[in-house]
Amino acid sequence: MCRITFWLGLAWSALIWSIIVPAAAGTFSSGNNFVIEFWQTSEGLPEHSITAVVQTSDGYLWLGTFGGLVRFDGSKFTSFTPAQFPALPSPSIVNLYSEKSGRFWISTTRGLISRLGNNVISYGPSQGWTGNYVRTFSEQGGVVAVTSFDGKVARAEGGVLQPLPEPPGEKGAGYFGYVDPHGEVWVAQDHYFGRWHAGSWEHSDREGLITNKFSAAATARDGSLLVLSGAGLLRIREGRLESQMTLA
Repeated sequence: MCRITFWLGLAWSALIWSIIVPAAAGTFSSGNNFVIEFWQTSEGLPEHSITAVVQTSDGYLWLGTFGGLVRFDGSKFTSFTPAQFPALPSPSIVNLYSEKSGRFWISTTRGLISRLGNNVISYGPSQGWTGNYVRTFSEQGGVVAVTSFDGKVARAEGGVLQPLPEPPGEKGAGYFGYVDPHGEVWVAQDHYFGRWHAGSWEHSDREGLITNKFSAAATARDGSLLVLSGAGLLRIREGRLESQMTLA
């Protein structure tokens, strides 16, 4: 039960993808007073490669695909490619994130943008972004940690990106990012766990526990950090180990 609960929370949209893009479209009754409805390209999806799923503050469900950005209103899909959305660097979407402020982040195979209302910001090296594709977004208190698949880390606030020096982990490997309640950026991978503090990267005294067979990390609803490693399911709060659960 605990393992299932953790993976449902940590796999992000993987479970949603399996519901939205199954082997065959249609409707399935579970026998438990709810119905699961399936959608495929015949229902308006540009293709089956769902890469990200996020709900924005206006209630729309947005899907990233390698064929374009898709908005779902509960009954129909509306697709956006660079032709309909000129600020979109590429139709190939890698990751999506919606801030509590309403800012919508879109990572593509050719660049990163954010949109708040009608204001769109494109990010390149001069705007603080030198990574390839966004691996993770994490937010608390208006601060967003943005990490890339090739090991870059940035701190964003109000849409402004501040690039941080590469952490002292495995060079060129990506990190899972996390923002603590104080707005400090933490990163985790199988070679490093620590935070950006007072102008430099600081190793955590729990690093060995985290990096040992590290698998994944995600922000919990209560603002703590959940980590899956060889030590089990760990809950980290402000750098301290709050709980540890051994998984069979």
